[in-house]
Parts: sequence; C-alpha cells; structure tokens
Amino acid sequence: MHVRNAVGESMSSAKQCSPKPHSELAAEWDRVAVERNRQLGSGQDLSFEHVLVPAALELLQSANRSVVLEIGSGTGHFTRRLANVAQRVIGVEPSPVSLNLAKLNCRDRANVCFVEASIEEAADRLRNERVTAAVANMSLMTAPNLSAVAAALAAVLPAGAKLVATLCHPCYWPRYWGYESEPWFEYHRELFVEAPF
Repeated sequence: MHVRNAVGESMSSAKQCSPKPHSELAAEWDRVAVERNRQLGSGQDLSFEHVLVPAALELLQSANRSVVLEIGSGTGHFTRRLANVAQRVIGVEPSPVSLNLAKLNCRDRANVCFVEASIEEAADRLRNERVTAAVANMSLMTAPNLSAVAAALAAVLPAGAKLVATLCHPCYWPRYWGYESEPWFEYHRELFVEAPF
C-alpha cells in the first residue's frame, strides 16, 4: 500500500527490517495461512493461476519428475498440481498452519507427503529420498540466508537435477509496495522488507 503523509511526502506501508529466524517467519505465515488458502482455492490470485502455475509446470517438463521436492509448499495448492505430473512429491513447509491446510488440500493425493521444516532444517532428513527435481515457488525471496538454502539444496539434489524457482522481479516489487523512493532502499543491496499481507 502506498500512502502520503500530511505534507504530501510518499510513505510506504513496507519497511526495512532485520532478517528473521524461520520460527518467526513461520509464525507470520501461520497468521495469514487461512486467508492465503482462501485466495488460492477460489482462484482469486490470478498471477498464481495464470502465470506461476503454468510457467513452473512447463519448466519442469524436461526434468526427471520421479521425486520432486517442493520448497515452501504453503497451503498445498501448487502441490496438488505438481502431484499430477510427478511420481512423488515431498512438500517442505515451516508454517504448521499452512502445512495442515496443505495436508487437507492434498488428502486425495497418495503420492504427496510433507515435512514441517525449512529446507535448511530438512536437508539431513531428505538426503536418502533420491530427489530428482525441486521447485521453489515464491519462497526463496523469503529465505533469511540464501547461502544456507543453496547448501541445503546441494546436499539434497544430485548433480544435474533441475531446480525451478520463481520470485518477484526486484525491479517491480519496490514499486508495487511503494518503497522504491524510501531513503533506506538501495536497489543493488540485499535487504529485508516487511509489509502487511
């Protein structure tokens, strides 16, 4: 949301913040999981339905889809679609509320299982799963430590495995949330931002 203060200066509802631990991020997702589930289930999120899902599935077509790891499975709406094209899907999700909704949304998919953890926390448990591909839909941009995510993926994925990752282009996100003119924002510097859901 973009607002103006009393003297007409631009103010954004987004603000810079420090990196948060996974437990705090999971708690934030817990608070919005029911609404996010409603949005995705109703088809209200047009970009998810008409851009993200088709693009991610198309990018996976050339991958070995024997065991596909979904990093940040959220409420399971993409997981259901993934289960139609993969022999087995392992969803990794740190938000317990999102995970419970995902299990409910995927209850009729026998080839889906879930792990309640971040990918960094789950990497040791997943080493013997013979994962052949991975998908991270809109989840890498919320990772507090990308180096740790990369190390976890390197431990889980065999050489040559395909990773499909989607994220908001950093050129457009600051404009969308209205913080591109904030004094703390620098396009070329990694920073953490929070905004209302």
